[in-house]
Amino acid sequence: MAGDALTEPVVIWGAGAIGGTLGAYWARAGVPVLLVDLDVDHVEACRTQGLQIEGPIDTFTQVIPAAAPGELAGTYGKIVLAVKAHQTVDALAALKPHLREDGYVLSAQNGLNEITIAQTIGIFPSTLSRGLSPHANPSRPPCSHCHRCCPRDWARHRENLPRRGRSCPSRRH
Repeated sequence: MAGDALTEPVVIWGAGAIGGTLGAYWARAGVPVLLVDLDVDHVEACRTQGLQIEGPIDTFTQVIPAAAPGELAGTYGKIVLAVKAHQTVDALAALKPHLREDGYVLSAQNGLNEITIAQTIGIFPSTLSRGLSPHANPSRPPCSHCHRCCPRDWARHRENLPRRGRSCPSRRH
């Protein structure tokens, strides 16, 4: 794996409420972070004046390295996707050239975009093949009917998923 896991920044794509909060807390804790956002004024404020966090637990201002997508150079192993759901496809197209071959994208979005991410970036079976489903059980093979135990095939076979509230016809779930 290229890059040092302790010094390579976690790239947070989208510096709004979710991405900005994650970035500010992680940066304050000493985690190397790089925010990426389309709003160049916001990017400049993050890296010069700092990002102000106000909440019920804490209030603070944290200066954070930040860049617009066009300023970003190189590839990274850890990218947190924190854009609005309707911006997912465009954000993935912009971040994909910056994702190392052995890297990953973590969705920190308000929405279910994992299938879109998997179709664009790909799923790495060695690390994620049983990790996306809350029903995954690594001790048994996937259900051939609903793929609930192996989300690798969800994008292709989602029409086979049982409707909400009904159990899998195979009776394995």
